[in-house]
Amino acid sequence: ELLPDIDLVIDLTAESGLTTYSGSAKVMKAYILFTLVDLFGNVPFSEAGAGAEIQNPKADNGADVYAAAAGLLNEAVSELGNPVGTPAFDLVYGGNAANWVKAANSLLIRYNVSSRLAGGSGSAITDIVNSGNYITTSAEDFQFNYGTSRANPDSRHPYYSDGYENGGPSWYMANYFMW
Repeated sequence: ELLPDIDLVIDLTAESGLTTYSGSAKVMKAYILFTLVDLFGNVPFSEAGAGAEIQNPKADNGADVYAAAAGLLNEAVSELGNPVGTPAFDLVYGGNAANWVKAANSLLIRYNVSSRLAGGSGSAITDIVNSGNYITTSAEDFQFNYGTSRANPDSRHPYYSDGYENGGPSWYMANYFMW
């Protein structure tokens, strides 16, 4: 599971003061939480990740999960404003804390738009837009780019590996055949 791993990164880096690591982890966690709420509405959050202690976590109100994610983004912006440590394996921004702040601010714009009827703030959007500190170019996009490495770890897209390397499942159709 991704969220327990991210929580572990946040906990470990809080102890050592590596704000670039914890800030970027909080941005990723907030993005996941936003996506879960957008897809499913109410989702487990406060009791999630407890393992065997709570095997059936209750679903929290989507607005509460959204607010918690926004809180994570505000913490991330604060931490990334004073970056300590440069992640060696940051596959999104290569350890660039300024780009992580732009991603966090862009997600805060999303939060305020999506929650406009439940606590979102138009003035918060205006403040972020006026600061110019949000994603404005494709070079700053919050995306993972697959690699070309075949060695472990295989960084290529799973569909490529599955559809080309392994002989292709029934769903795979070559571009030439479709043409």
